[in-house]
Amino acid sequence: MNLHQALETKAKANANAKNFALAFSTMFFIFAGCAKSGSATSPSQTLPSTNPVPAQPVAGGTPTLPVPSVPNPSPATPLPTPAPAPSPAPVPTIVPHVVEFAPLWEAARGAEGRRWTLYTYDMLQTYGQSLIAGAGDMPNFCPSYQRLTDNQKINVWAYLISAVAKYESNFDPTSRYHESTMGNDGVTGQPVYSEGLLQLSYQDVQGYSFCNEFNWKLDQNLNPDDPSKTILDPFKNLKCGVRILNKIVARHGQIAFNSGHYWSTLQPKNQPEHNIEALVNRIPFCHL
Repeated sequence: MNLHQALETKAKANANAKNFALAFSTMFFIFAGCAKSGSATSPSQTLPSTNPVPAQPVAGGTPTLPVPSVPNPSPATPLPTPAPAPSPAPVPTIVPHVVEFAPLWEAARGAEGRRWTLYTYDMLQTYGQSLIAGAGDMPNFCPSYQRLTDNQKINVWAYLISAVAKYESNFDPTSRYHESTMGNDGVTGQPVYSEGLLQLSYQDVQGYSFCNEFNWKLDQNLNPDDPSKTILDPFKNLKCGVRILNKIVARHGQIAFNSGHYWSTLQPKNQPEHNIEALVNRIPFCHL
C-alpha cells in the first residue's frame, strides 16, 4: 500500500468513528429523555389506567383532568340480631267472684271467713282444674253440678272445703291434733301432728312437693300453737289443702273413698263424710 492509499484508509476510519459516536450520542439522549418522561415502557408493558374516564373539555377548550374514582367500601357485616328474651310463664287470670252461697266459716269467723272464701276461690281457679271438672261422686254432694256455671262450681267446692274444715278444726287455724298411730314426722323428727284449718303436717311436702311453704326451720323455736307458724297460716294451709284435694280427685276420680284417703272426714265409713254430703246438698243451686 502506498502513502496515498494509507491516508485515504485512515480518513475513512475516522469518519466511521465520528458517525458511530454521533449515533451513540443520539441514542443516549433519546433513551435518557424517555426514561425521564416515563415513556420508556414498551407498549406491551403499559400499565392499565386507574381511571379510564377521558378528560372532559371545559369552556375555553382546556380539558380538565378526570377525578379518580374511589371504590365504594364494602358494607359492614351486620351484627347478629340478639335472641328475644324468653316470655315469662303466663299468670292465671283471677276473675272477680260472686259468692252466691257463703261457705260455713263465714258465719263462724265473719270478715276473716270472707277473706278465706275469696282466697279459696282464687286457689280453686288457679290449682283446682280437676275439682272444677267434677268428680264421679259429685252427684252425691250436688246433683245439679254439671249444669252449673263455673262460678257456681267454684262456690260448691269452697263450701265443701269449708265443711271439711268444720269437722277437721272447727275453723280454728291454730288447731293441732296428735296422730298417735303415725309415728314421727319425716320432716320434724317429732311425733306427727295435724295442724291448721285443714289439719295438715310438715311431712306433707314429701308426698306433695307443692306444699313447700311450711317451714319447720322457722317454726321449730315457736310455741306449738303460735299463729305465726307457717303451717298455721290459714292461707298457706288452704293453698296446700286445695292442691292436695285436687290431686286426690285427679288420681281417684272420687271425692269420698275409704282406703288411703288423706282426710278421714271424707271416708264414707265415717259419719263426718255423710254430714259433709248433707251440708253441701243444702246449696240451693245444687237442685236446679
